[in-house]
Amino acid sequence: MIDTAQLNPTAMHDRGVLARPALDAVAASARPGAHQVRVDCDPDLRLPEDVVENLQLVAHEAVDNALRHAFPNHIDGHVWIRLFYERGRLTLTVRDDGIGMPDFADYESGGRARIAQAASAINAHARMGAAPFGGALVSVTLPA
Repeated sequence: MIDTAQLNPTAMHDRGVLARPALDAVAASARPGAHQVRVDCDPDLRLPEDVVENLQLVAHEAVDNALRHAFPNHIDGHVWIRLFYERGRLTLTVRDDGIGMPDFADYESGGRARIAQAASAINAHARMGAAPFGGALVSVTLPA
């Protein structure tokens, strides 16, 4: 069980691991091609190691799913990974500008199941579905 008070960036200032390198590694591992993967995360954000590991797994699955499904027929596209702390919550979002995904789908197998399991492992809430104005959005939110 994660002590959510540890997620406060002030509390983690001298502890934990940096989150940005884990997300940069996800972006760097994306298949080369016409798709750009960008990361937006405070370079000094430190979190407990298990939180970073599970958020990295979520980001990897979401980016992999976007690159495999969101851009058919070799269309250009973008994927954005964002990790931020706001209003007492830590949120990871992975968004693409591809063809989108259904809001209601099977979470019992495949990448969606792995995302849900990783979120559950850190007591977070996962949401996967269509993004406003097109594309897909995966978000994982941890209360602090």
